[in-house]
Amino acid sequence: MLSKACTYGIHSMIYVALNQQEGMNIPISKIAEDLNIPFHFLKKILQSLGEHGLLRTQRSTKGGVALAKDSSDISIFDIIKVLDGDLMFHECILGLEGCNEKTPCAMHGAWTAERTRLQAMFETISLRDASAKIKRFDLRMGLEKLIK
Repeated sequence: MLSKACTYGIHSMIYVALNQQEGMNIPISKIAEDLNIPFHFLKKILQSLGEHGLLRTQRSTKGGVALAKDSSDISIFDIIKVLDGDLMFHECILGLEGCNEKTPCAMHGAWTAERTRLQAMFETISLRDASAKIKRFDLRMGLEKLIK
């Protein structure tokens, strides 16, 4: 449902939320290594997130990334919207043009309810919520070895 770039972006943003220290940037190379994401692919992903105001990026010997806002002010939906767009929350799941209440596809009613529910869920889960649950409940997200 979500692209590889989007899932990498979500993982990376949670990683930054878990590991960011006041006034310090996290090197992209460290994130790429720890999360096993190809560096150049991750760099493009994080650049997009920076261009949309979710990350602060800095090039230099002390470069890297940091959250541009408090982790409670960045939702999972914000990340999805930047990296994958929000079309999946508005378009026909079967890709049919003109699918609407008057001319629905076979899945229209069910998908309309689910996409609304999914969007609401993604909008209400912040990076702070996600990282707190990972720490508190020892949840699996590929970040287990990185939690302090």
